[in-house]
Parts: sequence; C-alpha cells; structure tokens
Amino acid sequence: MFQDILASAKEKNIKLDDAHLVSEGILMNFAGTDTTAATLAIGIYNLCKRPELYLKLQNILREKTKENGERLGFLQLESEKLLDACLKESLRLACPVSGRLPREVPAGGWELDGHHIPAGVSSVRQHLFIHLS
Repeated sequence: MFQDILASAKEKNIKLDDAHLVSEGILMNFAGTDTTAATLAIGIYNLCKRPELYLKLQNILREKTKENGERLGFLQLESEKLLDACLKESLRLACPVSGRLPREVPAGGWELDGHHIPAGVSSVRQHLFIHLS
C-alpha cells in the first residue's frame, strides 16, 4: 500500500513525510471500512445487473494483468478509465457518507424560482440528493 502511495506521490512531485504516511495508514486500516463496503456492494450489484459491462471490465483487467505478468498495482488500476467510471458511479449511487452541506445565503440575498431568500438564511442539502439529482 505504501509503495503505491509513494509512487503516486513521486509521479506527481509531491513529497510525503512520515506523519503523512502514518495518517494514510490509519485512514486505510480504520476509517472508511463501512463506506468502502457499501460502495463496493452497490458497484458489484449494479455490475451484476449489467453482465455485458461486468464482462467488459473483467476482460480489460485480465488483459492488463497478462501484459504486466503480475498483480496490477494502484497506478495501473487508477489509469483504467472504465474501472474509474464504475467506481465513481458506485460512489454516486451508494452515497456512503451521510452528512449535511450547510450553506448560508450571501449578502444581497438570492433569487430562486421567483422567490427572494434574504441574506443570512441557512439552508442544508444532503449528499444523497446532490448525487441523485
């Protein structure tokens, strides 16, 4: 895991210190287990509903594995556009992080569908509604 993180950082000319790597390790080992499981479950479910897409992704990844001769690394997986699209769509559909996005109407107010909303009014929008809109 750390080799892939370091390789990706080096490729992007980013210097990582030990504290950053410890933070990444904690994040990868403890945080996000439920959100990751939910996202993968939604992704696998939707791929199973579209077997032609599942087979296409499987064939692409198998072909890349044959070219490489070993297990694919993070950088190789990260560069595969179909896999990236499937993961992003799974995140959109799963919306694993439930939280609010509080916003305050700026000075001068805001016009919304012919209604004036005065400055300082707080509004909240859920991630789920943003991702499914």
